[in-house]
Amino acid sequence: KKTLTEKRSQFSKGSSAQKEINTLINDIDKKLEELKGSARLKNKKEITSTESLGDVTGMTLKGGELLIIGNKNKLAKLDDSSLTSIVDNIKSPLFITSDENIIYVLTGSDLVKIDKKNNKSEAVAKIDNAENLKGIDTFASNVYLLNGQDKTIDKYTDPSFEKSNYLDSGAKLSKNGISISID
Repeated sequence: KKTLTEKRSQFSKGSSAQKEINTLINDIDKKLEELKGSARLKNKKEITSTESLGDVTGMTLKGGELLIIGNKNKLAKLDDSSLTSIVDNIKSPLFITSDENIIYVLTGSDLVKIDKKNNKSEAVAKIDNAENLKGIDTFASNVYLLNGQDKTIDKYTDPSFEKSNYLDSGAKLSKNGISISID
């Protein structure tokens, strides 16, 4: 929340990016209030501890639950008042997004798809130059990656997950983006 609050002022007042950040901050506040009302001191310790994940590299509230990834190659969700491991073998996780049925994790080399029903994961696309990517989002079974170096948005469509350009042919973003939201 602190990072979002600090970065919010970098966007024009009333812009879609600032509105998205405001929405995320409100969602975080709501979840924190919900937890505050029922958490006991013991549970608060469990909620705030992400030691099992390592350093948190990404999180999302998209898809109706709080999902967190860390540099110990783990993905977890917040269940009641503690973290529940979903997958323990996500190599070099960078970004995460989700919808109601699927979780997508961008790693240093792959786009990984995880089925929420059975927690089965599979690499669905090889990703070159992942270090140049600034964010991930999903909408209508498509996955979008913000490419900061090329100033483009890469689109991957289920089930083939072949890369295409989301922007009109040859179009580029005017500035380097820092995050992405598709709606």
